[in-house]
Amino acid sequence: MKKTLLALLSFVCLGASAQHQLEKIWSTDTIVAIPESVLPDLKKGILYISLIDGGGWDVDGKGGVAKLSIDGKKYEGNWITGLNAPKGLGMYGNRLYAADISEVVVIDIEKGKIEKRIPIDSAKGLNDITVTDNGVVYVSDSRTAKVWRIENDKPSLFLDSMRGVNGLKAIGNDLYIASGKNFVKADSK
Repeated sequence: MKKTLLALLSFVCLGASAQHQLEKIWSTDTIVAIPESVLPDLKKGILYISLIDGGGWDVDGKGGVAKLSIDGKKYEGNWITGLNAPKGLGMYGNRLYAADISEVVVIDIEKGKIEKRIPIDSAKGLNDITVTDNGVVYVSDSRTAKVWRIENDKPSLFLDSMRGVNGLKAIGNDLYIASGKNFVKADSK
């Protein structure tokens, strides 16, 4: 029994110490204007990239969203322009959502145009976005410590006092939140 346990423990320790290696397949040159977030659309073979292209929180109209083919060969840097400092991206159906300081910009993917802007009351630093399987959008505001919920294009405060809030991920009915040194799981309903 002791030999079996020792062998099993040795196997687990060896497996735990295995390291992964990255292999560079391709890279872009300096054409990408301050990328912040990448959202893959694997069905279409496209990477959507939010471009700050200015100060990280500047309302300057320099930002946008680019498209890059997954093989890195086709780049469309001016796909969507006129944003400020977009960060997190989320997708549902034909809509791409971009967190842009104090509003969520809704982009019609097929038309390649801004469909609408959803202002978030008192927002100062919208950062990450996630979208549920039912199309409910959640966006973090890192500067006001809040998480907002957008349903049917109408924002409402979901959580408050979330110091250091940034990363969001919706999985099923659960919302996972990176908030400072904490990870929080909330029911997204």
